[in-house]
Amino acid sequence: MLFNNIYYLCPQIGEETMIKTTNKIIQTLNYLACKQANKTLGFKRAFKLLWLIDRYSLRHFTQPVTGDTYYAMPYGPVPTDAKSLLENEGTHLANNLEYQSKYIRPDVSHHIFTSVQSPDMNVFSESDIESMDKVWDTYKKTSTQDLVSMSHEFPEWKAYEQDIKGGEKKSYLIDTDLFFDADFHDDLGFFDEQPEVLGFARETYNECKSY
Repeated sequence: MLFNNIYYLCPQIGEETMIKTTNKIIQTLNYLACKQANKTLGFKRAFKLLWLIDRYSLRHFTQPVTGDTYYAMPYGPVPTDAKSLLENEGTHLANNLEYQSKYIRPDVSHHIFTSVQSPDMNVFSESDIESMDKVWDTYKKTSTQDLVSMSHEFPEWKAYEQDIKGGEKKSYLIDTDLFFDADFHDDLGFFDEQPEVLGFARETYNECKSY
C-alpha cells in the first residue's frame, strides 16, 4: 500500500526549521554528487534531480525531501534555494557556510560542485531515502539535456511555458499543487500513480500547508 508509512510534520517556521531545511538540501546535493565516479556534479543536472526527488516524495509521502521552493525557468523547474546555496547568493534560509563547506565545494565559475565528505544520512527519513534512491536508479543514465527536455513536458512547467517564452520575465513561482497532477504520465511510467492516491496526497499536503 502506497501510504503505509505516510507521515507529515507541520513545524512552525523558525530558525531551527530553516537550518534543518538547509542541511537537507546540502545533504541531498551531497548524496547525488557521491553517486558520480569523480564525486562531482553539474548544477543543472543536480537541479533536475532534486526536482524529481521532491516530486516523487510529494506524490508518495505528501511531503518534499528538501523543502525547497521551485520556480519555472527556461531550463525547467529549478529549486531556487539549492541554486542560491551553490551560487553563493542570498537566501531566506539559515545558511551555515561552515556546515556546507564540510560536505560540498561549489565551483561557481564552472557550474559544478564536488562532494568532500560522505553525506550525513541521519538527516533523512526512510521515505526521503526511498525517494532519492528511486529517482537516482530511474534517471542515472538520462543525460542532462534529456532531463531538461523532459521537464518541459510536466504540468508544473507547462503552466508557465507561454509566459516564459513571452520574454517578460524568466522565472515564475510554481504552484506546488501542479506536482499532484493526475492526468500527465511521463514516458518512463515513473509517475503513474492512481488519481485517488494523488487526490489523497494533494489533500493531505494542502491541509498541512494551511496550518
